[in-house]
Amino acid sequence: MGELNIPILDSLEKILSKSIGMQEVIRWEKYVKKGEARKENSLQHTYKASLLGCIILDNELSYIPDIDAYLILKATVIHDLGEIATGDTVYIDKTEEKDKEERDFFQRLFSTLPKSIKQDLDLAYCLQHATDELKAKYYKEINLFEAIERFGYVVFAYREFKENPKGKKIFVQTMRNQHEHLIRLAHELPGFGAVFYTPEVQQDVEEFLKQYEGQFIEQKGE
Repeated sequence: MGELNIPILDSLEKILSKSIGMQEVIRWEKYVKKGEARKENSLQHTYKASLLGCIILDNELSYIPDIDAYLILKATVIHDLGEIATGDTVYIDKTEEKDKEERDFFQRLFSTLPKSIKQDLDLAYCLQHATDELKAKYYKEINLFEAIERFGYVVFAYREFKENPKGKKIFVQTMRNQHEHLIRLAHELPGFGAVFYTPEVQQDVEEFLKQYEGQFIEQKGE
């Protein structure tokens, strides 16, 4: 059998094969262990985030047509690749050290690709941890990616609330973490505020949370 060595194929095969490692990363694990949420891995989450991104972006483009939608969709596809190295961390337990570890893994994963490709992917990845310089240039894209990610948390937690007898806790805690952020994003993004996080939804959430004041208090590392 003859030998064959094609560097770009070697590089792509390694990247694509390693990316499937997201299926081994269990999300919301502290809730899953207590039976408060269904089991979902990061690969499933990535697909759902990308599909949700398509839905939210299609709506927003009719309000703000100059958005770089491709950049945002790239971000939804690649934003959690670093969890292959670190595992998932729930919202309250996120740290700068973990963010750095995830980004280091991400950069190693794509290190064999041409420089221009790496730079474009890194830009998309950085929408989730944007510097002031990046915010000045990609303000709309950063807000839209944030809306997709945060609203995805809510959609997941809402299903647990509706279908799991123990799921009330996860929804209450998620909404406490996300509600004010989503109100801000609804003001910044007219389509998101008109269709997804409307004033009516905001009022329903606020009235719901009032019922659980002092209950389901989330603690770091619990």
